[in-house]
Amino acid sequence: MPIRTVKATRDLLTSGPRPAPLMPSGEPLTLPERAFPQHAERIVGGTLHIGASAPPGEFQPSMAYLFTEWRCDLDCHACWAYQNPVRCMTEDTARRSIDWLHDTGCRAVALMGGEVLLRPQFAHKVVYYAAKRGFSVQVTTHGRRLQREVIDQLGDASVAAVELSVSSDADCQKLSQALRQNQPALAYLLEQQHLYGFAVLFGINISRVNRRDVEQLAQIAHHASVATRYHLHESSGLAPGSFQPLDDLIDWLIEKNQTGYQMINSVRQLEEMKAFLNGTLQESICRAGQNSLVIRPDGTLWPCLPMYSASSDWGVAGEPRFAPGRLTEMKRCCQPHCLSTIHAAACRFQRLPMANAEGLGSNGAH
Repeated sequence: MPIRTVKATRDLLTSGPRPAPLMPSGEPLTLPERAFPQHAERIVGGTLHIGASAPPGEFQPSMAYLFTEWRCDLDCHACWAYQNPVRCMTEDTARRSIDWLHDTGCRAVALMGGEVLLRPQFAHKVVYYAAKRGFSVQVTTHGRRLQREVIDQLGDASVAAVELSVSSDADCQKLSQALRQNQPALAYLLEQQHLYGFAVLFGINISRVNRRDVEQLAQIAHHASVATRYHLHESSGLAPGSFQPLDDLIDWLIEKNQTGYQMINSVRQLEEMKAFLNGTLQESICRAGQNSLVIRPDGTLWPCLPMYSASSDWGVAGEPRFAPGRLTEMKRCCQPHCLSTIHAAACRFQRLPMANAEGLGSNGAH
């Protein structure tokens, strides 16, 4: 299966053929109005619970990725979401998707984008509704729109985890996701997590242009007692073997993992990443479309994140079409070109320790 360039993927998303979207049946549903604040003071453990995997071949999602937005206000070098015109998710689609996931037994959902907080009130509504239905909810954001009032709203709505997607410590022409831009928000986020009980982690993107930044971000996170998750840009159009100079970075991450740095990635997963960088990848068990899935803004389904832009019809929320034989055939083609750490990480995302609220003092993110 060919690896698409950023431009080709963007063109497919905006003008290519797509399955029929999830349509309202009768009067469109809405999300309930948010109650804020619900809790004046709240101190609980920050836990994201993942259910057990289903037997091979069965559809029993334990983790769902709900793409409420597919547009972003940052232009990152390996992403095609910048200012694209794909319609955002409606309240009807969000509510029906959450209700359906609840019926399947799924109890963990991650709000994804694009940039989830382009519509902070909508994100607050989704978190509020999903949490009321018993879901552990993660919000993934680049952090530029993570204002104090937004942090309080998400925390009060019982968000389980907030993941900051970062690529560098300071601003760089090719790396828009700079942690330094988010220092005030991050300090408040770490302070409020003790009040509301959510976890904080860094989602660190590895590319050919940010090797030193990855090391700096890992050290900043360790100092602040923040967990980290590392992944490669599958969407960047780079084939296996393109990252060979990064071998020593992966070795460094493995060493830090073994010495106590809090990482969602296991040592084995990092070793598989290194093998992939060198053009080899051991066959692994992919559970996309079985224990994890993607719900697009229009309510259509897809098994996994790296193949988000494909036009195949895998059904809509409430009517999945994840036939085991069809999934196996797809994975036979795409797995040699893929090292998606998202789905594997989801199965290990059992509990994230809360950070030290004083972790970003004078020696913190600078």
